[in-house]
Amino acid sequence: MSNIVFSALNNPAWQYFKLLFDNNNLGQAYLIYGMPGVGKAVLAERLLQLLFCQDTAGKPCGHCQNCRQVVGHSYQDMHWLEKLPDKQDITIQQIRELRDFVRTRSWQGEPRVVVINLADEMNTEAVNALLKMLEEPATGVIFLLLAVNLRKLPRTIISRCQLLPVGLAPKEQIVDLLKMSGVEFNLAQDLAQYADGRIGLAELWMNNDVTLRTHLQVVKELIELITINKWLAWQNFINRNLAKENSSSLNSIQPAALELLSTCQEIGRALLQLKLGLDNLVIYQKQQNELKLLAARWSWARLADWLKSLEAARSKILANGNVRLTFESLLAKLISYED
Repeated sequence: MSNIVFSALNNPAWQYFKLLFDNNNLGQAYLIYGMPGVGKAVLAERLLQLLFCQDTAGKPCGHCQNCRQVVGHSYQDMHWLEKLPDKQDITIQQIRELRDFVRTRSWQGEPRVVVINLADEMNTEAVNALLKMLEEPATGVIFLLLAVNLRKLPRTIISRCQLLPVGLAPKEQIVDLLKMSGVEFNLAQDLAQYADGRIGLAELWMNNDVTLRTHLQVVKELIELITINKWLAWQNFINRNLAKENSSSLNSIQPAALELLSTCQEIGRALLQLKLGLDNLVIYQKQQNELKLLAARWSWARLADWLKSLEAARSKILANGNVRLTFESLLAKLISYED
């Protein structure tokens, strides 16, 4: 999918950056942040296309050589940096390798842009090395930092960036953008429904239906687990899903844990919507019968406490708490209820 079509044109972060661009008033560093799946990387690519597009009439066009190279992360005046597959975090060596790039001037007289995707995954040494670059900025270099968890970034980094928050997009907007990208209407409706405002997640699922099927399988298992509510079944599920990650590394286990919590929260909201009679708002329409049975069984107090516990667990994990202990505490509270 072209991120030109897919980007949310009404996104405030996009509008703010474009206003600065149009007035030739761009700063040195920007921090694009938001929950997983909202399209931070998509937005970053669109901002880069705005800077480097060859079309003088309607930047960014999304079709010129520069725009295509931006999406491929191969444009000469950009450096896209993220955690290497075999590493637990972004390392100091990766940050050091930026030095030659930021010191070299563009042949085209354009800005040079460094994108650090999930900058909150930098280790302490990498953070310190980046901070030195931001404290001694090179001429004509712009930094775009992308992050989920601002708590993992020191204030010294955050204070040197202009903040660009990315929130949820309306379902209708996601449907329209998917259709513009050639997605059939019914599929666009399903993807937008499941994505629940996360425009980047809809893009991922559109391009990789295996990922969507895996997510829906997890949803099905979670509904079954919440229904039977047995400790051993929960433990087996958690071990299967978190064992895929390196449990010795917080940076690698944390995203999987947050994704599970997010799905549990979606199910909790579905139960709330069903109890309120808002059946049409439920994300997982195809699982509505099972969800209705659960909603009928659960009291208002139990549901409220479950949602509160999920949010507390999310806050603990974002604050670098022990993931497995947090989940065990959460499950012990859930199982303590008597049906």
